[in-house]
Amino acid sequence: MYTIKMGSAPKKLVFMTGPDHITGKTGLTLSVFISKSGGPFTQVDRTVTELGFGWYCINLTSQDTNTVGELVIHASAEGADPADVLCEVVEHTFEDILDQLHVYSSVDTSGDVTVVER
Repeated sequence: MYTIKMGSAPKKLVFMTGPDHITGKTGLTLSVFISKSGGPFTQVDRTVTELGFGWYCINLTSQDTNTVGELVIHASAEGADPADVLCEVVEHTFEDILDQLHVYSSVDTSGDVTVVER
């Protein structure tokens, strides 16, 4: 499961397979559906870029990630097995919490870890 910050516009990868259910399928036009926080699936029109070898990149929008909870991405195409990606949309990431606390760790040349305030 991937963690996504609420309101962000991340890219997510899907792997599409062909008739043997193993080999990546290229040259597809994907239909993309999303379900937010257990809601019904809705078809969305998103930019999909073929990367090669059966890998495709789906560009999500901030509207896709505006609800905290599970976000399921379902991709399908004629002549290929469907693919699903499960994500968790969160209000704050671990990095956000560290940023709010203004605490970062740094490593000096001796290998000792110290906490510094920004």
